[in-house]
Amino acid sequence: MKLLSTSIKRGIALLLFTIGTIASAQAQGVFISGPYTVSCGSSPAYSALPSSFDDDVLSYSWTLRQNGITIDTSPSSVFYPNMPNSVGSVQVSVSLLVRDEFGNISTQYGSIWVTITSSTLSTPGFISGNYLTCNGATTRFSVAAVSGASSYQWTVPSGWTLAPGASNPSASPFIDLVAPATSYGSSTVRVRALSGSSCNNNSALRSRTVLYGKEVGTINGPSTLTAYQTNMFYGLNVNSSVTNVTWSVPNNGWYGYTDGDNYRLFVNNQSGILTAEYKSCNQNVRIEKYITVTTGGGGGLPIGFRGANPESELGLVDITLFPNPAVDYVEIQANAPIESVRVFTLEGREMLSESNVDANERISLKGLAKGIYLVQVNTATEQSVKQLVIE
Repeated sequence: MKLLSTSIKRGIALLLFTIGTIASAQAQGVFISGPYTVSCGSSPAYSALPSSFDDDVLSYSWTLRQNGITIDTSPSSVFYPNMPNSVGSVQVSVSLLVRDEFGNISTQYGSIWVTITSSTLSTPGFISGNYLTCNGATTRFSVAAVSGASSYQWTVPSGWTLAPGASNPSASPFIDLVAPATSYGSSTVRVRALSGSSCNNNSALRSRTVLYGKEVGTINGPSTLTAYQTNMFYGLNVNSSVTNVTWSVPNNGWYGYTDGDNYRLFVNNQSGILTAEYKSCNQNVRIEKYITVTTGGGGGLPIGFRGANPESELGLVDITLFPNPAVDYVEIQANAPIESVRVFTLEGREMLSESNVDANERISLKGLAKGIYLVQVNTATEQSVKQLVIE
């Protein structure tokens, strides 16, 4: 009886130990690692650790539930649930089958609540397309595809129309628009990416200004010059390709020459208007710039004359070129001894140089082509520049 009583006591003690071990293991929580806030439609990663570092995990059983309904499961150690394409809350749960250090096998549980939020699509990038389009012409405007976008909503500017076959919103990240048939001006083209899903918000707008019709530009260059300034640079301020560029000066003693589509201007002591004409979108355009000429201040000098006294342009050195126009030679008369004479093209290229020139000495012009030249006369203290025409 004593032996039986001892055996019963040991059995009861072992049973109580086992029951206590299992209950304790089930009561202990599983630590779940992963985000508590996610974007809808995403697949974040979740992992789990048993309640004790001494426990070995034998298997995993993951479950994703929404409103009590199971929508995803996995037996993997890491869970990548497919989150619903709608905002709200879901429950991520895991069941671990573990073995402790004593060889006891038990099940451990854990769960967390995860909030699903919407996201906003990225703003489309730069809108490509011609900066200037002619009247009635079709231009394709496009952006790089936006991730998650189902279509693209374009804002068609006033006076513009959809090209035949185009639709708005457009399934592709581009649209074909027809510019107004008449007039000219600027318009703003806009586009936003549409999500087509409650999971994502539409993007912000991307805008771009475009011109249509002929482009009426402006003339770049100084508005004020000093009397007798030379070789001053003027150009067209346009954003598109123009053709048939011509320049003209008033009949007041100004002159100049074209330099590509630009102009090199030489003025006297009178103000006036510099005019440029060109073709844009096959239409004639005429623009003007009024230039005020003063009798003081700084002055521009021909290329090759940098560092000379600007006041010499006002004639402090009294020189005369004879004959002018000239053919084979020119005589230079001055009110002071001449140290040197240099002849330049209007572009500033030196063509001739003479030193120690006597009064009324003839300077040979043989070898110089017909055209307009600039003659620089230097004395010991002054410099003067005069125009010379060779015929």
